[in-house]
Formats: sequence, structure tokens, C-alpha cells
Amino acid sequence: MKKQKITIEIEHEAHEQVHKALKNFGNYEIGGMLIGYKKGENTFSISKATVADDVAKFNIASFIREPFKSMKVLLKAFKREKHNYIGEWHSHPQFSLYPSKYDIETMYGILNNSEYGVTFVILIITKLKNEKVDMAAFLFHKKLTYFIEATISSDVSMNKHLDIMA
Repeated sequence: MKKQKITIEIEHEAHEQVHKALKNFGNYEIGGMLIGYKKGENTFSISKATVADDVAKFNIASFIREPFKSMKVLLKAFKREKHNYIGEWHSHPQFSLYPSKYDIETMYGILNNSEYGVTFVILIITKLKNEKVDMAAFLFHKKLTYFIEATISSDVSMNKHLDIMA
């Protein structure tokens, strides 16, 4: 099977939003939506990362994102920049940067939910390591029975390069 290479570019604003959330929530899991666009055949750019801190339901292994606030953020991003929902991010402060069974089920649930209307979804899992953001990215696609681990690039000094398939 041919190895597919996917690149996820994290823009400065999105990186800072994630970094701030990781610092604020410490050992609690936190996350939100990824807003961005498809830049090329196998390249995606993340311009904004929302933080699901509005319902105060989070613990060391989960969090809940409020859907109405999320929809408002998406509509504003689409109107202003023609950017759209591209996926989800969340932290694994005490676990590995690899999707759990629940994470995988959630991503396929998004793909199969007609309200999202997407054919692919990106998942970024992150944590603070020595006060720096450590990330891993995964692409899920409706036509694939597996997900693909992606390369992450950023203009911030946190570059982590991965190009192996899951």
C-alpha cells in the first residue's frame, strides 16, 4: 500500500489559541474546533482553533463542546475569511498523542453525520511538553477504513514531523 503524505499547517493565531488553552487547563482535557481550509491536494491550513470552555464540563479524560456557540464561530469565520470547519483538536495531558478508541469513534461519527456535511475531518491531539506545544495530527476520510497520521508544520518553534500511516 502506498504511503500517503498529508501536511497540516498551523497558523500563528491557531497555535497561540491552543497554547493558551493548554496552559489554562493544565491536567484537564480541553479542545475545540479547527477552522481553516484545504490549501492543496494533501495540504491543509488551520487558521483558528476554538476552545470549548463555555460549559465548564471537562475532566482529565474528556470535555464537552457547546454546539450553538460553535456554530456562531463557524458562520463568522466563513463569512469573513471563507474558512470552514476542518476538524477537531483536544489535549491528552496525561496520555499519548494517539487517538483513543473514543476519539476514533467520534471522528467517524462526525464523518457519518449529515449535519456536518464533510468528507474528511482532521484531528489534532496535543499537550504541553516542557512548556511547548507538542502535537500529532490525523486525517480521517469517508472513503478510508483507516486514518492517516500527518506532518505538522508551523511558523512557531514547535515543528513536529510525522509521515507514517496508522
